[in-house]
Amino acid sequence: MIIKQSDMEQTGIVPFDQYELPSFPVDIFPNWLGQFVLSVSDASQTPTDASGFAALSVLSTALSKKFLIRPFTRGSWTELNNLYTVVIMPSGERKSVVHNAFVWPVIEYEKRKRKEALQDKDSDSDEDGSMPRFIADDTTPEKLIGLMKKNNERMAVLSSEGGLFEMLDGKRYTTTPNLDVYLKSYTGDYLAVDRMGRPSEVLNNPILTIGLFVQPSVLQGLPDRLADRGLFGRFLYAKPRSMRGKRDVTPKEIDEHAAQKFYASITAMMEFNPKYPIQLSLSEEAQELFLAFLKEQEESLNNDLAFDFMTSWTERLPAHLLRIASLLHAAEQFELGEDVLGDINRIISLDTIERVLGTIQYFVDHALAAFGCIKSDEELESAKYLWNVLVREGKQDYRKQYIWQKTKGKFARVERLDTAISILRQRSYLDIETDCSKPGRKALLIRLNPKAIELFDPYRSKRASVNQAERISLPKEIVKG
Repeated sequence: MIIKQSDMEQTGIVPFDQYELPSFPVDIFPNWLGQFVLSVSDASQTPTDASGFAALSVLSTALSKKFLIRPFTRGSWTELNNLYTVVIMPSGERKSVVHNAFVWPVIEYEKRKRKEALQDKDSDSDEDGSMPRFIADDTTPEKLIGLMKKNNERMAVLSSEGGLFEMLDGKRYTTTPNLDVYLKSYTGDYLAVDRMGRPSEVLNNPILTIGLFVQPSVLQGLPDRLADRGLFGRFLYAKPRSMRGKRDVTPKEIDEHAAQKFYASITAMMEFNPKYPIQLSLSEEAQELFLAFLKEQEESLNNDLAFDFMTSWTERLPAHLLRIASLLHAAEQFELGEDVLGDINRIISLDTIERVLGTIQYFVDHALAAFGCIKSDEELESAKYLWNVLVREGKQDYRKQYIWQKTKGKFARVERLDTAISILRQRSYLDIETDCSKPGRKALLIRLNPKAIELFDPYRSKRASVNQAERISLPKEIVKG
């Protein structure tokens, strides 16, 4: 199975306050972009995850609505190429340095286009808000709709802060914001807004890019309605390990050659404006490989309880991967920073798909960690409670039905028990097997990890003292009675 949390034999147990996560696979990028990602990461002394995600967001900003991908020769499945990404980093981790390094060519391009537009209008102000825009930051859904309407129904919300999530949570406004523009602009769905006291606004094919850096506290306790409507499932997540205390304090500069190449390539992408989106497809070998992945992915969705609490994300994982593949393929075409309209290769190679499929475990592990942030403290405490119950019972194997009977007073609904089991499994405290020993409906067997019991058994000392008392020899007179 491709999508699977590592087995207990292969992975150390992850404490409740810690995740062991892989680093961003920079080698998925074409050489010119990978060099810039590494250079920014080294100069800022930040994890490669931050620069890698910023690179993906800028590619999406520059290329969205210009390409789409139809993976298979047969069928009608097509995907756009815009991405929603979020990097979870604490305060003081130099998020702004990374963010500014990557959005710089887009901002410079926007400034140039606005200056040209003002010259055409023979004006020095933008009172009617008609000047070109490509990036927004702190904006309400209503304002975002207006910006997209004036800018070819295309926009990027890029920010080094988490204001968007604070707004969606209702923390910054008294009314609950409308999610429709964020939901429909991921897939380019028709959006019509008719409100009392405001002109009607219609977006026929809105395309949005979101690239955010947020602090963990911004995500904690977000309302269930965001997950219920599938917003969380539209994001790719990174939760890099902090480099605080491990940084090389020697001053470093971003490599000038890598920066110039990056600037020229992103500018060429921004200038590139085909009349219609260019359709990309997979080579025959790439189609076979991606189809094999889809079959294993579907099986994992059907059988893997560990992913029940992030269903909307796992359902969209194939779409995420195709979008990344289309961006990487297009980025390869712009390596020289030139107009390539007549030379676009429309076939995505087997090598590109292999590189993208190689990122699966990275994105799965980081999504699990991010959902751990999003999930409320109550659910994490429930997982700890369940672990204590299982350890206190003193067995290694349990049927799920037995556990439910023991804990339903706490969990009330079996879905809450499933979530607690999922958290424990994801952290390698336990594993799940199907019990086929009896005919009829197959029961789930919960098997505790012996290493986890050894490391995190809160009752071990108590049991040890009891066992020691049982081994003490009785006086002979008592034995004789």
